[in-house]
Amino acid sequence: MHKALGDLALREVIWGGAAALCRGALAIYPDIGARLGEANVQKALGDLALREADLGEARRRYAAALAIYPDIGARLGEANVQKALGDLALREDDLGEARALCRGAGDLSRHRRPAGRSERASGVGRSGAARG
Repeated sequence: MHKALGDLALREVIWGGAAALCRGALAIYPDIGARLGEANVQKALGDLALREADLGEARRRYAAALAIYPDIGARLGEANVQKALGDLALREDDLGEARALCRGAGDLSRHRRPAGRSERASGVGRSGAARG
């Protein structure tokens, strides 16, 4: 819920409101084991920081998201963060790094799971089946 409200505030260009709502979500997700939500919020906070030209904070938030996505098999999330890091590198005029990150993001997005399967489907399905 907080993440959805944060996304809405972000779209309405209410940066402070978006950040506060995302931080609220970030305070909850680790406690309930929602690693994908946690990573998504970290990426959203990185996007906000990038829009506000706080490049160091953006890099920290993207690094936090990038530490989670591969562990949970979220290749699309990982690709999105690599693309965002490419945007950040472009902002810093590091064209070589930007190119490498964007290419890496493209490679990851091309090698996702087959269409029709979410990245969490296999894990969710198994846990649901185990409960009966």
